[in-house]
Amino acid sequence: MLTFPQETVTEVYARAPQWPGPVVASASLFSERIQKARPVPGGYLIEAGNKWGFGSGSKHAAYLVVGIEVETAPGTTTRAMALLEKGQYEIVDDWHVMGLSGSSSNSVTTPAEVFVPERRVADLAGMPGRLDGLHQRYAGLGFALDARGLMLIVAMETMAVVLGMAKGAFDCFVDQSRRKKPFNLPYDTLAATPSVQVVAGKTRAMINAAESLLFGRADHIDRKARDGQPFTAAEESEITMDFVHAGNVCGAAIDAIQIALGSSTVGLRNPIQRFARDARVALTHGSTRLDPAAEISGRHLMGQTPFTDGMAAVPGVAKAAEAPRIVEPVA
Repeated sequence: MLTFPQETVTEVYARAPQWPGPVVASASLFSERIQKARPVPGGYLIEAGNKWGFGSGSKHAAYLVVGIEVETAPGTTTRAMALLEKGQYEIVDDWHVMGLSGSSSNSVTTPAEVFVPERRVADLAGMPGRLDGLHQRYAGLGFALDARGLMLIVAMETMAVVLGMAKGAFDCFVDQSRRKKPFNLPYDTLAATPSVQVVAGKTRAMINAAESLLFGRADHIDRKARDGQPFTAAEESEITMDFVHAGNVCGAAIDAIQIALGSSTVGLRNPIQRFARDARVALTHGSTRLDPAAEISGRHLMGQTPFTDGMAAVPGVAKAAEAPRIVEPVA
């Protein structure tokens, strides 16, 4: 949001003190599939029937940023992001999922044509440069990061949530093991069962290792911010992979905990099943899936040509950079 013109940023965040939910959400901003718009006097007209997916927080946000494709010349298009105000779009009731159901990551649609003024549209290809320049507009350690550093924060936050789920699952595991009896073994409690003790030792170490990796990389990002140092594309891909690996270690720990406790964990009253489902969905996010993140990092390590010049979490930016820059609205 902060990469929009300052006039738009000021306008949007003036609502923050009174707005009860998130001020801005986004949907399909960096997806390969975005929706069409065309330049008109004073701005852009987004077509009727457009649809964007995975709009996390869309039900509660005052504004929504979406990806649009604008025709710059016959047969030539470019990519941009457009800021829609609540009331310009409709929420689709399609977020029926196994986990993270509370994120309201519904699709949104424009049942009719929507006009977006020029100040609420920003070229997507130029977003990395505008992110790099945020330190000139805002104070604070977070804004001292360059574009790649800011994108690393997104991966860090997602995997930190999975770490919290793993720690919560472990606490439940210890508590339930002390109260429950094994089904077919002659022990008074699950806690007295050697196989459960082994799982406890292993999963606690897995969670500790993941936490150390996440916090260590977070400290590294802070140091880079304090020193005003940029991140290289290779460094970004390596740190992203570390974050993703830590999250998947936490996911594996939760799986082991659930299996050790047994069928009692599938009941909806048992928080273990919630941790298992939510963590699994978080680990399927397009920007932080394990194998793609490993491949992006591995290409750098093996001396292969990178797919992009960084910002691995936002492939739509690379595609936008290949297209002509956005056309000015019709006078």
